[in-house]
Parts: sequence; C-alpha cells; structure tokens
Amino acid sequence: MATNEESGHYKLVVAGIHELPVNTFIYDSARNHWKDSSPVPTLPVVESGEWICCGKSVRAQGSLYWFAHEIDDGSVVRALVKFDLQREEWTIANEAEAISDEVDGVHIAALDEKVVLLDWENYSPLVDLLQLGPEIKLMDGRLKDFDKMLDDCYPVWSIGQGQVLYVVFEDFWLKDSLKVLVYDQSKGTTTWLPIREWPPGLGSHKSLWAFTPSFRAFA
Repeated sequence: MATNEESGHYKLVVAGIHELPVNTFIYDSARNHWKDSSPVPTLPVVESGEWICCGKSVRAQGSLYWFAHEIDDGSVVRALVKFDLQREEWTIANEAEAISDEVDGVHIAALDEKVVLLDWENYSPLVDLLQLGPEIKLMDGRLKDFDKMLDDCYPVWSIGQGQVLYVVFEDFWLKDSLKVLVYDQSKGTTTWLPIREWPPGLGSHKSLWAFTPSFRAFA
C-alpha cells in the first residue's frame, strides 16, 4: 500500500507470484475504485522450484519492492520484484543460480529513498539483484561488522524511516524478549532501545507488529 501523506489518500496494490501471469488489482481511495493493471511477470525457473514472496513490500522513489525466493530441494534463488506505481509496470531481477539454502538472513528495507539489501548471513554478495536499478544498494559494512559481534541474538525484521534503520533482534536465550537496534545512517551511530519482554507463550516473532514514527508497519 502507498499513501499520499498530503491528501491522506492511498493506493492498495493486490498481486501475487503465480506460475502463469495474473492481473494486478489496484484500489484508489481518491476515486473509491478498483482497476485491473498489468500482471506480475512470471519469474524464471532456475531450480525448477516454487517462487515465494517474503514479507511485506517497501516503498521508495514511487515504487513498491518485494523480496522473493525460489525453493527447490534445499536450494534457494533470490529475486527482487518492483512495481512502478505511476507507470503501473513490473520489473524483476533475480540471481542467475542458486547460492545457498538460507533466506532468513536477508531482509529489505527502504532507507533514505533507497532499497537496502540486508544480508546478515553473507551467503552471497547479491550483486545480481543490484541490476534492478540505481536505487538498490547493499547494507552498510558497519552494520555487518556489528552483527558479527552478537552471539546471543539474531536479526529477524528490518524497517527504515528516513535515514534511520530499525532492526528487530530475537534473543536466543530470552525467548520472550526482543531487542531493537537503531542505526542512524547520517551519523553512523548504533543504539539499542530498552529490552522489552513480551507475555509468555506469545509464540513466533512473526506474530508481532512494529511501527516506525510514521506508522508504517511491518510484521
């Protein structure tokens, strides 16, 4: 979903990754109207597996972006999918071959109108995904070095707001606690928010929602 902060109106984009092209559906709140738009392009079969969209979209420079991966018998191929809201056009960039069997360590976040590829595990350089456009960039090396020093928690979600990146970590030992790292790109500083303990039995971190100051949500 993309919101016009001045008018308060929004566009809701409903789409999915399928074996065959399926039309995109767009709801425009300013017109109170649904319309059919161009179909999501079929992602190339690299490993003869199934393409799955991972998490929510992020918005940057007038487009929506999704991270996706193809799973086939332990092998994984990763891709970025882009939808231009003005032109209503789809473009994709995918890895040419399977690199690893891990996807949990990769997130995307919009940071200062750029789409940042956060590869915490560093299984591959993800350079193929940079071909989607100049707005795609790799994570700051300072963050990767910082993560190497952590042996008690693991990054599970990331979200950007302006030049500030929020990274939610799950604690390996305190299963009902989450830590939030705040990285200010303009200053190159990292700080931790106070640890928050959640009610016992809450379950997976995926059952939680978090919000930036602009109330853009991720889960």
